[in-house]
Amino acid sequence: MATSDEFDKTVNESGFPLQVGIRHLIEQSVGIGWKVAASEFPWHDDLTEDEKFVDLVLSSQDQTTTLVVECKRARQTEWIFLREQGKKSRRKMSGLVTIVRDGETEPWGWESIAATPESPLSEFCIVRKSGQKSQELIEATAAQVMRAADAISGIELNYLRSQEGTFCRLYFPAIVTTARLFICDYSMADFSIASGEFGKSEYSEVPMVRFHKPFSSGNLDAWNKPLAEATDLAGTTVLIINAAHLLATLADWEVGESVKEILARPPIVHPESTWEDDE
Repeated sequence: MATSDEFDKTVNESGFPLQVGIRHLIEQSVGIGWKVAASEFPWHDDLTEDEKFVDLVLSSQDQTTTLVVECKRARQTEWIFLREQGKKSRRKMSGLVTIVRDGETEPWGWESIAATPESPLSEFCIVRKSGQKSQELIEATAAQVMRAADAISGIELNYLRSQEGTFCRLYFPAIVTTARLFICDYSMADFSIASGEFGKSEYSEVPMVRFHKPFSSGNLDAWNKPLAEATDLAGTTVLIINAAHLLATLADWEVGESVKEILARPPIVHPESTWEDDE
């Protein structure tokens, strides 16, 4: 029979301790303005037709904002995100907006939302594991948690349609990981077309990254636009948060627009078109 130490090793090699630990940490934290709305929440993945579970669903105290969280434990791992030198951290990102007025759903979806804390924005991630490059990609996890956010918003939407009044909900997909997060600020002036390599880049460790790209080809189909335009419009953001900084991120979280302001403006037709004007 296996020893307790061997059982401990097996348990800790799974990702469940991180999930349970984060849930406990939030439940025991007072004054951060968030609660655990659900753990191991079941949802149906329309892309794969599979029944799945999302690790955690976090709800803001005023119940207007939801973080749909996938926990990712990674030992001796760094996630390196590329960003061209000169690019600033961003407040804007895409969030899933749903609005219901007296049982009627308004035509919202993934929209450009400003929120703090700000963070670098990147569309490329290289995984470095145990001191060398790994073949692991985080895009599959990012795409899945994005679809989970979409599915969970639909579940809550069905409930809100049955209620009287006006409701606005914001949903943001997130990966919380033990991997250390780094930004690689590269310079195109030092890029070599002959070798396909950057020159000397600058690196900095960060608590959070806005990982932004079209994570699903289904999003491209839905826009029914020319290829370049559809690619831009279909981009969505998944927050990548280092686990040690999660509580601080939640405590500092603030959406740039109040629910009242969001309700007052029309849906944005081109949600990512103003991103270059971000502060």
